[in-house]
Amino acid sequence: MVGTRSGAARKTAAAPQKKRGKKIKMAAGGAPEEWKKWAEEQQAALLRFFTELKMELLESMNATTTRLMGAQATQEASIRELQQEMTVREEEATVLVGKVEVHEALHLKWQSRFEELDTRMRRKNLRILGLAEGLEGSDLPGYVAEMLSSLMGAGAVPSPLELEEAYRVMARRPRANEPPRAV
Repeated sequence: MVGTRSGAARKTAAAPQKKRGKKIKMAAGGAPEEWKKWAEEQQAALLRFFTELKMELLESMNATTTRLMGAQATQEASIRELQQEMTVREEEATVLVGKVEVHEALHLKWQSRFEELDTRMRRKNLRILGLAEGLEGSDLPGYVAEMLSSLMGAGAVPSPLELEEAYRVMARRPRANEPPRAV
């Protein structure tokens, strides 16, 4: 390491250490034959190691790439399905909006027609309040026609007065101290 040893330590580290064991004789070329053989073996081992490492990395990268490509293809298929489904839903929504508009128009038409008929029916209706219960007997329409003719005078209404129907409001029969039901 640069800059981590003191000057004395560098001199000690730089000094050749004595090797124990077999002495290596220097060849004429400057490097011992055994050392050269060892270096070649180490170089070959390193080359094998890095070649194997390279192959393992390539296999791992290929497997990962294949897995990622499969996942991407699955996602693309899902996206296409969702797009098709969304297109179908948009078309259905468009159809439904058209139907709602048609139904709203029909609703407005029928509502105005109903209001017209309701007001027309009410124009000919009379509500008589305070007519005592039981005076009419069993013929309420006849009693009401006779009563209206006598109240309005003989020439005011055609004789006999035509009533389609006459009835008391649907409610319970009042007690003696309560007001009578409307006719």
